[in-house]
Amino acid sequence: MVAAAAAGVHGTARQDQSKCVPLQGIECLMKAAAWAAVFKIMVMLRHAMSGAARLQPSSALLAGGCGIKPTAAAALAAGEGCLFLPDCLMMSETAAQAAATPARWPRRLLWSAATVAVLLGGLWAGVPKAVDYAAGNWAQKLGRKLTLGEVEFAPWAWRLTVHDLRLNERDGTPLFSAARLHVDAEALPLLIGRFELAELTLDTPRLWAARNAQGEWNWTRLLRDAAGPDTEPDEEASEPPKLLLTQLALNKGQLLLHDQLGGDVQRQVLPLDFQLKNLSTLPNNHGRYRLAAELGDGTKLDWQGSLLLQPLQSDGVLKASGFTLASVWPYVQPHLKLAPPQGKLSVSLPYHFDLAGKTVRLSAKGVAANLAALVVTAPGSGSSFKLGQLALSGGEFDLASRRLTVGRLSLAGGELDTVLDRHGQPDWLAALPPAPAAAASVKTAATAKPAVATTKPVGGWTVSLPAIRVDNWQLRAEHRGFVTPLAISVRLDSLQAAVAAAADGSVKVDNATLALSQLSAASQGKPAFASLARLQLASSQLDLGKRQLTPGDISIAGLQLAIARNKAGQLDIGEALRPLPVTTTAAATPAAASAGQPWQIRYPQLTLAQSALSWRDAGTGQPVSVALQDVSASVSGDPQQGFAVQLAAALGQGRLQLDATLAANLQDIKGKLRASRLPLRELAPYALDNTVLRFGGGELSADLGFALQGSRWQADGKAALDKLALFEPGRREVLLGWQQLAVSGIKAQPDRISLGDVRLVSPQLRLILDEKRVPNFAHLMKPQPAAKAAPAARGDSGDKLPLVEVRAVRVRNARMDFADLGLNPSFATRIHSLSGTVLGLSSRPGRRGTVTLDGRVDQFGDVRIRGALSPLAVTNDLDMALNFRNIPLGSLNPYSMTFAGWKITDGSLSTELRYVLKNRQLQGENRMVIDHIQLGEEVSDYDGTRLPLRLAVALLEDSDGRIDLSLPVAGSLDAPDFSYGHLVWQAFRNIVVKIVTAPFRALFGGEGFDDIYADAGDDRIPPPEREKLLKLAELLAKRPKLALAIGGGFDVEQDSRELARYRVDSDILKRAAYQLQADEPLPLPDMGDPAIRKAVGDGYAQQFGRFAWLKRVASEKDTAERAQAMRAELLAAQKIDDSALQALARARGEAARQLLLAAKPELAERISVLDADKVKADKDGVPLLLKLK
Repeated sequence: MVAAAAAGVHGTARQDQSKCVPLQGIECLMKAAAWAAVFKIMVMLRHAMSGAARLQPSSALLAGGCGIKPTAAAALAAGEGCLFLPDCLMMSETAAQAAATPARWPRRLLWSAATVAVLLGGLWAGVPKAVDYAAGNWAQKLGRKLTLGEVEFAPWAWRLTVHDLRLNERDGTPLFSAARLHVDAEALPLLIGRFELAELTLDTPRLWAARNAQGEWNWTRLLRDAAGPDTEPDEEASEPPKLLLTQLALNKGQLLLHDQLGGDVQRQVLPLDFQLKNLSTLPNNHGRYRLAAELGDGTKLDWQGSLLLQPLQSDGVLKASGFTLASVWPYVQPHLKLAPPQGKLSVSLPYHFDLAGKTVRLSAKGVAANLAALVVTAPGSGSSFKLGQLALSGGEFDLASRRLTVGRLSLAGGELDTVLDRHGQPDWLAALPPAPAAAASVKTAATAKPAVATTKPVGGWTVSLPAIRVDNWQLRAEHRGFVTPLAISVRLDSLQAAVAAAADGSVKVDNATLALSQLSAASQGKPAFASLARLQLASSQLDLGKRQLTPGDISIAGLQLAIARNKAGQLDIGEALRPLPVTTTAAATPAAASAGQPWQIRYPQLTLAQSALSWRDAGTGQPVSVALQDVSASVSGDPQQGFAVQLAAALGQGRLQLDATLAANLQDIKGKLRASRLPLRELAPYALDNTVLRFGGGELSADLGFALQGSRWQADGKAALDKLALFEPGRREVLLGWQQLAVSGIKAQPDRISLGDVRLVSPQLRLILDEKRVPNFAHLMKPQPAAKAAPAARGDSGDKLPLVEVRAVRVRNARMDFADLGLNPSFATRIHSLSGTVLGLSSRPGRRGTVTLDGRVDQFGDVRIRGALSPLAVTNDLDMALNFRNIPLGSLNPYSMTFAGWKITDGSLSTELRYVLKNRQLQGENRMVIDHIQLGEEVSDYDGTRLPLRLAVALLEDSDGRIDLSLPVAGSLDAPDFSYGHLVWQAFRNIVVKIVTAPFRALFGGEGFDDIYADAGDDRIPPPEREKLLKLAELLAKRPKLALAIGGGFDVEQDSRELARYRVDSDILKRAAYQLQADEPLPLPDMGDPAIRKAVGDGYAQQFGRFAWLKRVASEKDTAERAQAMRAELLAAQKIDDSALQALARARGEAARQLLLAAKPELAERISVLDADKVKADKDGVPLLLKLK
């Protein structure tokens, strides 16, 4: 201190050594220091106890005692500046002269030492009492009680120690206690107005913080009482005192918390250790501190850093680990009515605090937090919320720039259960406090005075969360707003996003992705009716400021949807989603949306894969179960350009595919529908519900284009129904079916349906008459309850049926089995290999379709069907001819035995049946030809009227063994009336002729046969004639010496006519793009078909020239009659020369020879060929030339 004083002496004092005695200056300095210290201590005590103004030492006393000038003494007493200024140490001349006397300074030195000793002794004894008195007086004024144990003060070291310090309420409730308070101060810095404490230690401090039921803390009351009545603030700003605290220590402290607000909660924080070093109010003097504590629940606190008081700054890190949320829940529970949660929180908060300027600067960087094993239970319902881990890292906070950044936020392993009431409100809302009454809020708003803005508006916060991740969550909900509570569960595999909020309030979300799995929805106690294996949302963006939404593509996989209908016709999904009745209240009128920039939304691509849809229907006679597997779909586009829709699914072995485009108005649609081999077995009960039929199989295929625009629609393409089979109950034979039904050239509109080509391959029909001769089709329908008579329709009967047109129906290899079980024995036959066409079917009035069918009956018989009909008016317009040839009479034995009592051993039957219906009036010309009938024995047990068949045969059989009967039929379909007179007359006439003309054939006897015929214009040998050739071959084989010369004949008139027809009709069909199939009989062209009429015109123009054709076109309308007339002219214009007829005849002869050799190859040398020759054709055809040698 002496050195410091010497360094501060003015330069003039150093030069004049005769004016300043060093010993006298040291004494003066010690006295000044002592007085200054005394007065400083008095000032501190006085200021602490009463808050009075600062005591100032007497400047006169200091001046008189040390010889210091009054101004310097005043400065010294005020503690300002340095004591060793030149004018502070300059002595008066009297003092200088007295100092020059050597005998006085030892005495003065002794007096000074004694004074200091007395002063220190007074301080040693007085300070403890003064401290004890001042402390008790202060506490008494506040209505509290402060007791101190032993107080020790060492004035020479400026150390104060207080033992057993206790602060209590008036009723003895503790507020604060410490085992020891130790203060080690520095005296000399007081001389320059600075407080320095080398050490401030509190051993075992205990602080009781208590809050009563009214929410008032005990320390709040203490501070309010200590502050006293409100006073006007000091307008003069004062600088903080100069303070330097070298070391502050709290050892083994305790914080005891007792909270009676909303309950009775007690908490304890121990041990609480706190260390602070170099705390100072001096500029740029940083202090270090550390706080370590452990709560009663195991929470560990660690707070360390640096602290600067002038200006106030602090940097540090606050860490808390193992903090249990339940420990603070009593403070949260009044605002959130939830049971104390489970979970532990750990936080690391590096921060920076700066109060150097007018703006508070608070920032944090590198903030990290971890919340583990969180469990919260909803009130009442018991729903729970569990969170495995919440991890936050890279957090940043800046109060000045109003910026908050969370580098990474992760929430993993969560589970959320919730129960929604009948109004859709979740049970978790019960945890929120009730909303204040609307009336109270209105009253408050009405009576409150308008606030006056005292500060400028502050900008919003900038918040950035660049990496948010949610993983492995399970969400479950039970909705009780339905008749049967609905349970929904979903697994949230991952949710990632980057969120940023700007200061202007705009929010932006980038790179948001979502992955869901294991979603299911089910009624309580029932299997799930809908489930989803996986849902993924690709990277998406949202910008609220710009009102832009750009969702990523959405991928859905494993969707399982099960829909069922019960016997009452109710859908289970409808029942599952049937809401409970709720009382409706008047809904508040929604506020009008503020006008602004419209939203810009990019529609994502939606894809569906690996999904399934099942349908069960118990409302039909036979339950229906359909399952669509491998369902996939895709939807992409936007409202401006429209949407592209793709759908594909598998049904059994079949596939279904839809490609469509949905217009921007979401109403018009067009596209393609493709189906490949869709099995119809599952859907058959809908078609067969009212029948007893059993569905054996069927596959549907289609390739259709369609378009829907408003109420108009159209479709085109092709379709096929293959492998159809229907069975009667208990039967294994097919009742009705086919191998293929293919329809091409489909064009459909609401008012018109057009089919181009219908192919029916291998159709089957089984017609059976039972013992009562009732057909089997009469038993196929289930009995139906009697329906009430419908009221008679007035006016129009309904919507007009669409016009239906079928260009061609092609039948290939048809078969019909017929059996009559009412006969004894029963009769059965089969028509097979039936092929042909039906052309020009139309529902247009006046249009007739042509029928051309050829088939076989049993082994050697055949059938030919020719005619025309109007499909929707068959009974009004029909002209049909059915020709059966070479039907074995032996197969008809059941009829002859049943109705005539005779067996037939041999013979054949041919019929020519023609039916003409006009306005339900029937005109039939039927011809039956029986060849070489041979009667067997009579039926001995026949009970009916026995007919004289032998006499009838003898009378009716002609010389060739043929019986020819003509049976005309005439009458009305409503009341049939057949004429039998013509039949009797014809039979009589035939008997007379046959008796006269029948010769005996010796060579063949009963096995004789008539000529072998070929059809006019055809070089093929018909099946009935092939049998004759086979018999002839067998006969020749039995007679090795017999030779045969065979050749073809031709009838100039009939063969020329048929060849001309073949040329003309085949050319017409070819021009009309109608392709004949192999072995297909040449059909008659349908003159009602515009394409046929055009083909006729083209052929006419080529045959007669364009001028003749134009003349016909100009003078006649394009009608079927004109086309028929032109065809007739074409037929008449054909020139069939003799060479063509001879070639036809040679081909016939060669065909017959090849058939003979095919049956008996050894006859090659015995069969020769005759030259072609003219013959006379009859009604059986054109005969071949036969000559035996």
